[in-house]
Amino acid sequence: MKKSVKRNVAILGTIGMMMGTMGIPISTYAAERENNSSISYTNYQQNFLDKIVPDAQKLQREHGVLTSVTIAQAILESGWGKSGLTQQANNLFGIKGSYEGQSITMNTKEFFDNSWTTVDAPFRAYPSYYESLEDHALLFVNGPSWNPNKYAGLVGEEDYKKTAQIIEDGGYATDPNYAEQLIETVETYDLSKYDQVYDTVTAKTSIYAYGQVKPNIPTTAWTVPETMKGATKKSQSIKLKW
Repeated sequence: MKKSVKRNVAILGTIGMMMGTMGIPISTYAAERENNSSISYTNYQQNFLDKIVPDAQKLQREHGVLTSVTIAQAILESGWGKSGLTQQANNLFGIKGSYEGQSITMNTKEFFDNSWTTVDAPFRAYPSYYESLEDHALLFVNGPSWNPNKYAGLVGEEDYKKTAQIIEDGGYATDPNYAEQLIETVETYDLSKYDQVYDTVTAKTSIYAYGQVKPNIPTTAWTVPETMKGATKKSQSIKLKW
């Protein structure tokens, strides 16, 4: 099933992103359900998830944007990574402009004067999926240049349904059912399981330990293990030259 989504995106001052209003085709693929309780993926779908889940979870820890919704948007907007823009430029979300001077020109459909028009436009070319995911997260964190609070409430929200609605209400897509599509995608592919991005303590013990700082390798001490919620840096060594 093919659908067209027109997104309103903006300039992010912190990373010099050039973005605009655009339309891109999206595709969804039905997962097979076994006994209505488990989901199996095609090899391509599983490989796509394996590739983006760790980065999406890292960015959730850093910026508070739910992994499940990020992945749902990537699935819808890149067709599980099969879109030409994604395959040629690692651009998962159709962000226009250039990234560190790198861009790719592609045809896109845009809605002007009540009609769709096909135009050539530059899109950001990323070295990997990670940079595309990071730009996407920063859009929600920083908001567009004209309204930094456009997606207020999304950062740190732990309910994927509320997150999806905030995205739709913020005008991310012109499709009036965009939130519904995101929620359906999260639930169809059981993506909410990836929102558990923090470790938990199951047992505690006290020990004295000594270590040696290796030359030229920075070392960081954390208040709790780095992958736990609320972890903050306690101290950080400088690089040593011997």
